[in-house]
Amino acid sequence: MKWYVKEFSQMTKVSVRTLRHYDELGLLKPTLRLPNGYRMYSEADLLKLRQIIWLKFLGFGLSKIKTLFSTDKGNNAREYFRLQHWLIQEKLAHLQKVHEVFVEIMSVYEDKKLVDLKMILKLIETYFVTQKVKQQERSIHS
Repeated sequence: MKWYVKEFSQMTKVSVRTLRHYDELGLLKPTLRLPNGYRMYSEADLLKLRQIIWLKFLGFGLSKIKTLFSTDKGNNAREYFRLQHWLIQEKLAHLQKVHEVFVEIMSVYEDKKLVDLKMILKLIETYFVTQKVKQQERSIHS
């Protein structure tokens, strides 16, 4: 089965603009290009688009996805996944810190209507200083 770009876009919920962008990058070339320039996508293209969507979901950029699809993917895919996993762990650690700061701020301002920005910045500084001290204490006791 083959679909015109508009049909393919509607079916996959990926914009025509994005599909054209993927084509320009060489990431997802349509199976067929008609003489009038219309793009035709096949089931193989659908599978590849699903792979792109999943890899994007995992945090991969388009250039990395293109590299993964290239001929040397067997050599680098494992390393790319390892690196992406590490990046996600770093983001999670950062988000956990941000969450803790928000909890602290919310507890301080629970009953107050106005929020003092200078006080919030001071709380954030205090939080990070406290975290550094705790880290140093852990390394001393380890």
